[in-house]
Amino acid sequence: MVGFAHAQTQTLDVDVLIEAGIGYRQDQLDWNIGNLPTDILSELQYQDIKASQPVVAVSILAPYNIIVKGQYADGDINTGLAYDYDFNGNRSDIYLLSKSDLKGSLTDLNIQVSKKYFLSNLSASIDVGWSKHQQKLNSFDGFQLIPNYGAFNGLNNHYDVMWQGKFLGTTLGFDITKKWYVDLGLRYHFFEYKAVADWNLRKEFAHPLSFEHLINAEAWEGSLAVLYKFNKYYALKLFYNNLLAKGENGTDLTYFNNNSVGTYFLNEVNWQSKQYGVGLSYKF
Repeated sequence: MVGFAHAQTQTLDVDVLIEAGIGYRQDQLDWNIGNLPTDILSELQYQDIKASQPVVAVSILAPYNIIVKGQYADGDINTGLAYDYDFNGNRSDIYLLSKSDLKGSLTDLNIQVSKKYFLSNLSASIDVGWSKHQQKLNSFDGFQLIPNYGAFNGLNNHYDVMWQGKFLGTTLGFDITKKWYVDLGLRYHFFEYKAVADWNLRKEFAHPLSFEHLINAEAWEGSLAVLYKFNKYYALKLFYNNLLAKGENGTDLTYFNNNSVGTYFLNEVNWQSKQYGVGLSYKF
């Protein structure tokens, strides 16, 4: 979203827009594996992952209404829970269930090129780009629920995720008044998903790489931004994003301490991320 990007004349002037703000984010992530695509052996559910992320962005407003934008966000996880299920082939037969607290970090990088078109106080853009999203999830303070053994010591699991790939989208913008501006955005992502894990209490696994996950995923992302323009240089921005991603039919490679490798079906991976926040922008 670049609310200052009004239609330009045929000059070769180039403007730069700097944005800085804070985003408050809540994620959910889950995955499960099986011996066959139709069964389930293990499932991890990462729930209520909450983080605060400083966000910075730089946009180059080029001639002919071309916009090149880069955005970076990074922050620590404040709270979260992990639920680890083990099954005897189907969801109705759980033989192990534990929960744990989460810490870690969330990092995002977006690079985008847009072409804008204008009609009166309305604008529409075609957006193409690439994004990378990292989730470093560290589980600790374990508690066994099934069987009900209670708290256990020493848990220090790591599951490090990277989603990356191209996206295609569009953004619609309009001036409500001379001061207020609204952007509505929609993106479709093509992700490659890779995760590496260290399950520190599983002595039969290798360490520090116990298993890795590979899968192709797709995602829809919707966004809303509202700008209040103080003047031609400064603006206040309120924003909201919601992303839903899903991957199916991937691969789990499990590494054992005897140097053998087990291959399993990564049945699915699901990710939802919601973010809202506030920022300031300066055009020069």
